[in-house]
Amino acid sequence: MYSFILFGMTSSLFSQSRTDVIGTATGRTSVSTATGIDAFTINPAGIGKGKNNVSFAVAPFGVTFGTTFFSIDDFNYYFGGDENGNARTLTPEEQNRFLQSLETGNASTQIDVMPVGAVIKVPGIGNIGAGIVSSLGAYAESPGGLVDLLGGSLGFKPVKVRDGAVRVNATTSFQLSYSNEIISSFDSILSPLTDQPSLGAGGFSLSVGGSARLIKGLGYLDADIRKIDITPFLPEGFDSTYDWEVDLDYSSRSSGFDQSFLNAGALFGGNSSGLGYGFDVGTIGMYQMNDNPLSIVTFGLSIIDIGMINWNKDVVVRNATLKDTLRGVKELNDQTLRKYEGNPTTTESFTTTLPTRIRIGGSVPLQAIIPAIDIPLVASVDYTQGFNTVGANATKPIMGIGVQYISTGFIPCVRAGLNTGGNGSTQTSFGLGWNFDQMTMIDIAIGSIDFQKMVDVGFRVRFDLAL
Repeated sequence: MYSFILFGMTSSLFSQSRTDVIGTATGRTSVSTATGIDAFTINPAGIGKGKNNVSFAVAPFGVTFGTTFFSIDDFNYYFGGDENGNARTLTPEEQNRFLQSLETGNASTQIDVMPVGAVIKVPGIGNIGAGIVSSLGAYAESPGGLVDLLGGSLGFKPVKVRDGAVRVNATTSFQLSYSNEIISSFDSILSPLTDQPSLGAGGFSLSVGGSARLIKGLGYLDADIRKIDITPFLPEGFDSTYDWEVDLDYSSRSSGFDQSFLNAGALFGGNSSGLGYGFDVGTIGMYQMNDNPLSIVTFGLSIIDIGMINWNKDVVVRNATLKDTLRGVKELNDQTLRKYEGNPTTTESFTTTLPTRIRIGGSVPLQAIIPAIDIPLVASVDYTQGFNTVGANATKPIMGIGVQYISTGFIPCVRAGLNTGGNGSTQTSFGLGWNFDQMTMIDIAIGSIDFQKMVDVGFRVRFDLAL
């Protein structure tokens, strides 16, 4: 089987694998349906769920980026110049609207690249996968009170900035995966939906899988702004100096942010800033409701990125909790700014957890539960819950629903999805696919990204071979 997935664009579901292009089109509802090398970073139990015994991909990658406060049209308006190509001069109302948009929002990005990866079925042993995955996740949350800080109020009225955050996490993982069926009842009919032999009416199969990986930490940063209060005291008499009362509370940690981290090839061969380990576990079950091979119901569960990284290179830990009185602008010098940055704490290393999350989902052919539907439609659902806020991971749950029209030959499969939660809002996705006798598949997905505020792009070439 030769599978070419060319291009994907969908909603901003941060902490999900960006290389899951078919899942992209169905609202990221793939924990129970991903097969072969596609399941490598989603659910290890699915790596053996393919027709042929070898599955590999050539450098699949996915990128998502965007903000919740600026759309593409906003950027073009504020920074793209006027109709004549000249720099735009904003009116006071436009300036205020621009600043207000920054008041409560976030910007996020995630990049996943698999330079090499393959899965092979070994008779009598199970399914074994190996690969390298590089990831970069970043998230910045705009603090409240930023309008006053940037809008010219500093020095004229009290400014209170609250609850800002920045998180960056970059790693390369060397992964081994294994899966096997622990329950199965197959006959010889091939299911067009799953690439698996039909189970037969009432048939059931259950697969389990796990992954272990050695993680090379490339760079890490977290910074939390809990409080910045700046209170001016207006001068009395003819004294033209202002005294500012400054109240700060913030902290930051970083490792590996030297010049080499900024190189374009850092994700593939950057210097190691830490070392860690990670584990994934998962299961996939399949149940056939009647004699029709399209009546197979699937369910899946996976827990991804259980583990930690110990960061030990170029470590900088800062804590700034202080109250100070600034005697006029003349005291706002480099020495004062360094004091407000917080003195670095001497430490050899610190430890962070991975962006752990759980995914639960399933799929059902609508034809099997609503006989009046005489077309092969498959609905899928997925729930993702993050357990921490490492990198772009979110503790707000994510819900996704998707639907696929299953077809073969030149008549395309049609896919659509909807998801909500996480670091974004409600988003939609759409895709087309061509399936030529289960041997060659071409898939493309394009999504509506939160009214142009979030962009998600993916690409991969996959080969499934019978060797």
